[in-house]
Amino acid sequence: MLTFSRLIVLAAGLFACAMQAQADSANDLLMPGQLISGHAKYENECNNCHKPYDKSAQPVLCKDCHKDVSKEIAEKRAYHGLMKE
Repeated sequence: MLTFSRLIVLAAGLFACAMQAQADSANDLLMPGQLISGHAKYENECNNCHKPYDKSAQPVLCKDCHKDVSKEIAEKRAYHGLMKE
């Protein structure tokens, strides 16, 4: 016989399975929206731009690909170089 707590666990499991079936990966469930067109080709390579559980790594990962932005920051000029960190 199913108790109420077991029924809740079963319902949660079924819901999770249904959500996963609609997503290609766990990352798809967490994505806030579509990527900009310039990043769309990297949609399946999340670790190129994101390091899980380490928000402080984000600026370094951005600058790895965006050399022009990295130079602006180093020279403290233009939009990115004048932003407060």
